[in-house]
Parts: sequence; C-alpha cells; structure tokens
Amino acid sequence: LFPVPPLPTMGTPFLPSAADQAHSTLVDLVVECHLAPEGWTDPGARRHLSALLARLEREAERQGLPAADRGYRKQFSLNYSAVFPDHSRIYLVDILVPALRGDDSICMNRETHRFPPTLCQWGGRLRDAWEAVAAALEGGTGFASLLAELDLVWVRWEELYV
Repeated sequence: LFPVPPLPTMGTPFLPSAADQAHSTLVDLVVECHLAPEGWTDPGARRHLSALLARLEREAERQGLPAADRGYRKQFSLNYSAVFPDHSRIYLVDILVPALRGDDSICMNRETHRFPPTLCQWGGRLRDAWEAVAAALEGGTGFASLLAELDLVWVRWEELYV
C-alpha cells in the first residue's frame, strides 16, 4: 500500500503547512480507497472513493489547474444533464469504477451492451492515469501534472461512456 510519512521526532515543533495537510488527507483517502475491484461495490468503500474524487476536484481548483473542455455535456440526456449541470469537474464513482475494473460491457434494463474498442482503450488510459495520480501522492512528486492528465483522460472516458 502507501507508506505513512514519518512522524517528527520528540521535541521538534511540527506545524504542517496547508499543503502538507491537504497532501496527508489525500494520501489517507487513497489508502482507504486502495481496494480490489470487487470492493468498490461496498457502500463504505464507495463513500471513501467519492470523498477522494471530491477532494481531487478541490485540489485541482486550489492548484489553478484548468479543467478540460466538457462542451460535449450539452448533448447529454435530461437525466445526465441533471447529474452534470455545467462544464465543471465532476468526478463520480459510477463513471470511474467501470474503467478501474476494466469493464467491457454494461447491463441496462437486463440487456448487455458491449463497449466499442475505443471506449475500452480510454478506460485503460483512465486506469493508468488514476494509478499515476495515486503513485504521485505516495511519492509527492509530479502531482499537479498528473492530476491535469487525469482530467484530460477522464473527460474523454466520460464523453464516450455516458
């Protein structure tokens, strides 16, 4: 899993910066979310993952990372337009998990719909970007650029998936 940063030695004043606290919270959430794919159906695990996604949205905003274009959402159905009311970052568990599991189909109304190869490829790219962000949190380097890349890949996956 992800290592816990060492604690300061006794007698050393330790007042973590806001960035250190934000990083620590993100690492804690990643550790809590680091589950096997079958664990993502557990309501508690989904809550942790949802909290992590919301935290990543806020962190991207805090770092001033521009959001990738989400103009395709204008074409969404009324139901999806209610879920995605604007063009802002909205990272949802139900969008992420199929990519992380490597799903190649979805069952709707008792009918199985196979994903086209392009969607499966973008799911793999999202999974890779997700793992890179998690690794950057562990190592503490390159996080902003990886978070920006995650957003770009997320947008393409979301557009094709929804």
